[in-house]
Amino acid sequence: MYKNYNTNQLTLPMDLEVLIPKRHLARLIDSAVDKMSPTIFSSLYPGGGRPAYHLK
Repeated sequence: MYKNYNTNQLTLPMDLEVLIPKRHLARLIDSAVDKMSPTIFSSLYPGGGRPAYHLK
């Protein structure tokens, strides 16, 4: 009658970076995006419509 309830259905580490290897391409891309100036993106954004996600 009731749905199965289990508090351990989803177990993720508190910090997801522990799942990404130290020399993974994702870390390089993340670092490159962090170093970019937000004005690069904001100059291309025309505005209007729904609120956008943060540029990075």
